[in-house]
Amino acid sequence: TTAGRPRRLTRRRALLAAAGLVATVGAVPLGARLLSSDRDNADTTAGSDSEDTMVTVMLMYMGLTEAERAVYRRWEEDFENSRRLVTVHTTVSDNDYEQKLHAMRQSSSPPDIFISWYSQLARDVADGLLTDLTGLAGAATATMVPPLLDLFRVAGRLYGLPAHCDALGFWYNRRRFEEVALTPPATWAEFLDTVRALRGAGVTPLALAGFEPWACAPYWTYLAMRVAGLEALNTAVRTGDFSAPGFSRAGELLVELAGADPFAPGFATAPYAADQARRVAVGDAAMELAGPWAATMYEDAEPGSSQDIGFFPFPTVEGGVGTDTDVLGTCLGYTVRRGAPREAADLAFFLTEEERQAQMPDMDSGLLPVLRNAPQLLPEGPAREPATLLSRATGFQLSLDRLHSAALNDVVGQQTVQLLTGATTPAEAADAIARAARGIG
Repeated sequence: TTAGRPRRLTRRRALLAAAGLVATVGAVPLGARLLSSDRDNADTTAGSDSEDTMVTVMLMYMGLTEAERAVYRRWEEDFENSRRLVTVHTTVSDNDYEQKLHAMRQSSSPPDIFISWYSQLARDVADGLLTDLTGLAGAATATMVPPLLDLFRVAGRLYGLPAHCDALGFWYNRRRFEEVALTPPATWAEFLDTVRALRGAGVTPLALAGFEPWACAPYWTYLAMRVAGLEALNTAVRTGDFSAPGFSRAGELLVELAGADPFAPGFATAPYAADQARRVAVGDAAMELAGPWAATMYEDAEPGSSQDIGFFPFPTVEGGVGTDTDVLGTCLGYTVRRGAPREAADLAFFLTEEERQAQMPDMDSGLLPVLRNAPQLLPEGPAREPATLLSRATGFQLSLDRLHSAALNDVVGQQTVQLLTGATTPAEAADAIARAARGIG
């Protein structure tokens, strides 16, 4: 664990894990068939179909749990069995992923496929390091959630495929809501009324691990999305200019929330696993803002509790630009090294076919499929609700640690806690976030 965050959450910092979609026809993956029709693609080199020599595809992942490793091994073996003379060699790196990836790229055996995200992908595209997948995709991307694909486009060209993602919203204890005759709120005003009603009934409205910046950052980020909108937020992150009124307004709304006494005493120093997910599972708190990983933790904390847990989107803000179909989360993807063997792109498409995507629950990590039919690929249970939110998404805001840096996301989380405890003002918080975005520490 890192600072109390469960390992399966730590390794993404925007979060969690694997695969994609397209129908398979016959024994050959669709991605392979698409590539076979475009063998002169300048970004990849000829492979095993033209020579009776073994081709090794070098694949690099971020840290995996044992369950995830087992699933990926199964997928790799399936790919090897579907192709002539292809073997997959896998490297897994944990907390030092970026440093290890950089070192391996300088070696004689660089990875052909590796996990990436927007900020890294944009740098790699600028440096000419990635294969342009635009002409190879064909119908393979038609079943993916469109805003997720946009995270892997630069100047209209596709340089990666979404592998796995999460979608954040409010989990709530249905028993606590029923006791106070409450229904999930749709607007921020209704949300504040819900908080006040719960507090008035003697129920702690919200669980929050104030000790963990990653757990706190989504409050300010979502409010900035709802008030200022995705385009304004992404522009501010890129330019370091958070002077627009919408960003101070996000802080003002957090101050309003603090005034409703939403948290348990000592929340500012509480760790996640013990004091956020557990409280909701056992009913000590009515709600938490979290991703689909939380559903896997409720059963750990209180067997059977997941049957009493519901989910609703982050509320809209009256007069704000954002909508409830703008979703905050993390999405990682597969990118292919420029000059990699053709089979590397084959494998990337293979990993994003529905047959693999439907096996994501086997990973037991709360990872969501990246396909429009994601809810149908998951078993009955709480995780279907964030998957439904994702499938309806018209916009996807990448968490700030993957859009920009972990340092920026940490500052957002710290400023959120300071706003909630009265230690800073909305304008001061927006200025601190702007300084972090500009790299001024």
